[in-house]
Amino acid sequence: MCHDRAVRDILVVLFWLWLLIALGVYGYRIVRRVSQGPKAEREARAAGTDASAADAAAPPRKGFGRGTPPPLPEGPLEPRLPRSLEGVTPDGRTSDAADPRDDDTDTAGTAAASEAAPPPPVARTTLAEALAGISMPDSLLPVIDPGLPGLADGRIAHFAGTGTTVSAVATALADELRRLGYGVDGLDTMTPQRAGLSGTRDGTTVSAAIELDDADGSVRVQLHT
Repeated sequence: MCHDRAVRDILVVLFWLWLLIALGVYGYRIVRRVSQGPKAEREARAAGTDASAADAAAPPRKGFGRGTPPPLPEGPLEPRLPRSLEGVTPDGRTSDAADPRDDDTDTAGTAAASEAAPPPPVARTTLAEALAGISMPDSLLPVIDPGLPGLADGRIAHFAGTGTTVSAVATALADELRRLGYGVDGLDTMTPQRAGLSGTRDGTTVSAAIELDDADGSVRVQLHT
């Protein structure tokens, strides 16, 4: 019984001690808030004080103080805007007037580029493209000889045949050129030994040289564009 009473007395003392401490802390906070303001204001003032102290302790910066201006150039001064502001009106819009120096520069650059760049090569029509769909006379066979000029770029072809005449080959070839839409000229100058034809269509000209080979009696044809 005595033990329980002693424990209760101790608890009562501890309670009153805790209450007094809590009241003291609460009262201190009230006094500090009234005298120094809210916590946010105190922290702001402390931060400002620290920043001022840091700026005062920092060494002076170079280049921001008043210094001696550079000497002016000799002779009369001519006011001139920077290139980025030339031609700009006070309201920020670009005026229509162009800088004559820019026109001279652009003209010179265009002229130099025109003189330096060579004209693009004009692609010539190959013989296969010009005679697409043609039927050669049955008596003619192609002559394949890598040594003949013009074979590399496809602008010349050679044919030969026996058992026929220059007149028959020229007439048949002229009929085929007309069928392909060419205007044919040269039949009126044909002889038993040779004939020369030319056909023109859409700016493309195909020429044919037909000759009789006296050595073997064959008829030889050369076509070229």
